[in-house]
Amino acid sequence: MKRPEYQVLLLDLDGTLYDFHKAEKKAIIDLVSEWGLSCSDEAVEAYHRFNDACWKALERGEITKSQLQSKRFEDFLSYLNFAYDPVVAGQEYAEKLSHNGFLLPGAQELIQALAQRYTLYAVTNGIQKVQVGRMAASGIGQYFEKMFVSEEVGAAKPHLAYFEYVFEHISNVKKEELLLIGDSISSDMQGGMNAGIDTLWYNPSHEALPSFLQVTYEFDSLHQIQQFLI
Repeated sequence: MKRPEYQVLLLDLDGTLYDFHKAEKKAIIDLVSEWGLSCSDEAVEAYHRFNDACWKALERGEITKSQLQSKRFEDFLSYLNFAYDPVVAGQEYAEKLSHNGFLLPGAQELIQALAQRYTLYAVTNGIQKVQVGRMAASGIGQYFEKMFVSEEVGAAKPHLAYFEYVFEHISNVKKEELLLIGDSISSDMQGGMNAGIDTLWYNPSHEALPSFLQVTYEFDSLHQIQQFLI
């Protein structure tokens, strides 16, 4: 496969470069422990389901970011049968998560290599404080020109408004010179299709691609992505 001549790479963070499940688990365990409760693997998985459902609802435009931050903890606190303010819980969780910038194996090497050839931008759905903190904790911020966080943008992937904002803040680059790299079908690949740019799907779990969606490239390892683009 011939390597195309892209100039700018738009890289998703969670699930592509960051081990979000590891970060999420640590933050939830630490939070629940502070409440004086034990946190089982089942409880962590329950929070993951509530959180994932809320982010999917946000991507579909069904809830706002502030509703997401409280709704996931309303559901989780109900699951734990624990009386606590869900807004405060969300704030405490965000603070803990902001310190957990765990990288996936090979992510550091990938970013270092890509930064020598391309201009890199991070494109991420998330809370500004959390993503800024995790970027600092991970040590990869130096390789990115800028990070576009949905909370700051005012729209989330996969919505076109998010990408239009990104395009407006990247100067002198044509769409055909852009490549979006991410792991999510619903936010990254759908978002790239909505925005009319090429996409590279990082698919380590070998998910099936929906018939209505097309991607430009697909790889199942970060090492393969590095080999293809360098």
